[in-house]
Amino acid sequence: MSEAEAARASRVDGGTSTSLRVINIVGTTRSGSTLVELLLGQLPGFVDVGELRYLWFRRLAKDGNILCGCGVLLRECSFWETVGREAFGGWEQLDRDEILRLAAAVERERYLPLLIQPRAWPAYERRLRAYTALLERLFHAIEVVSGARVVLDASKLLSHAYVLRRVESLDARFLHIVRDPRGVAFSWGKRVRRPETVGGVSYMPRFRPTAVAARWLYDNAGAHLLGALGGPRAFMRYETFVQSPEQELARVLAELGEERAAADLALDLKEADLQPTHSVCGNPMRFRTGRVPIELDDEWRREMPGGAARAVTLLSWPLLKAYGYGDRVRPRG
Repeated sequence: MSEAEAARASRVDGGTSTSLRVINIVGTTRSGSTLVELLLGQLPGFVDVGELRYLWFRRLAKDGNILCGCGVLLRECSFWETVGREAFGGWEQLDRDEILRLAAAVERERYLPLLIQPRAWPAYERRLRAYTALLERLFHAIEVVSGARVVLDASKLLSHAYVLRRVESLDARFLHIVRDPRGVAFSWGKRVRRPETVGGVSYMPRFRPTAVAARWLYDNAGAHLLGALGGPRAFMRYETFVQSPEQELARVLAELGEERAAADLALDLKEADLQPTHSVCGNPMRFRTGRVPIELDDEWRREMPGGAARAVTLLSWPLLKAYGYGDRVRPRG
């Protein structure tokens, strides 16, 4: 029996096959989710595909001329090329412009109300059905090629999470990760080079602290609404995770129905041993392999200007306090 066949057989109980499980990470980017994603991606039966929402742009619009997390160009990565053949008969069989327009017409934050109730606009509902059918083929191909029973999708974009709820063949579950918004804002102010760019140098965008604070509120409030709509969801603070990585991962896995996977965890409190993944997009950390330290990134406490820290504190106060950050942190200046 092949690895893929074994994975599918493991999901058969009493003659009834269950859906492919997808754990989608939600929350604001730069919240420590990449390390969590990489660690979970090492578990047996799991496959980490990174921020899958950006696959269409990177493989079609950019013609795959961007590095996969495994260190090979997407268009030369045997995993993603096999996925393309399994799903669509090859990436070249897709109408690039049509796919990109469809994705842009469905996965937009402005359409969140329609993702909750798509029948309110029949034209949007038709586009949503076409797009979820496309995703269904993609996820099925990932399942077949990887042999995994759980796909880790770290897209974090709220509209993508709400779309996943509409893919009937998926058992979508959500891991909501938060980090102190001042740390998130400080990280987005840094000049960070994109290591996946080939044939030139490019940098990740930078945003003002106030803009990041507003986004932090929006993303996390939307994640709570996602949980209120039903479906398994787990919540984790980045700061708590780095203090007790194995305990926190075991807890959230159990809450997401993966008690068996939790038993396979074997983490050192100080570092992890990472193997390459096939993440299509994400934080530059996704390229790190070997022994990687698990430690708190709190540079913002020492380096963030006091005025910026106070502005973020004020703007994010309602959820900041609810998550237990509050005034315990007193920034410099």
